[in-house]
Amino acid sequence: MLVRAAAALLALVLATTPSVAVPQGPEASSFETFVRFIRNTDPGSNAGMPGLTIPAGLGPTTGLPVGVSLDGLPDSDERLLAVGLAIEQVLGRTPPPPKR
Repeated sequence: MLVRAAAALLALVLATTPSVAVPQGPEASSFETFVRFIRNTDPGSNAGMPGLTIPAGLGPTTGLPVGVSLDGLPDSDERLLAVGLAIEQVLGRTPPPPKR
């Protein structure tokens, strides 16, 4: 049953990062920020799974970019790109962040 479910899996969808982007400055370059921002994408990358990120809009309070991450099964690159394209078409184009 689990093997059949895995075969039907198109993508694991999650937030690219657990929080919105950090404005430029010392906090943006800190080790703590780095570890927080790779938390969702690093496991799949280290496992050799294909992955991609799609812009999904701007954070409601910061106006900075938010992304949706897709991880696929090994050797599912083409299928993952097709899923990503479909999601991108639904979400539409993300406007640029406001000038600071």
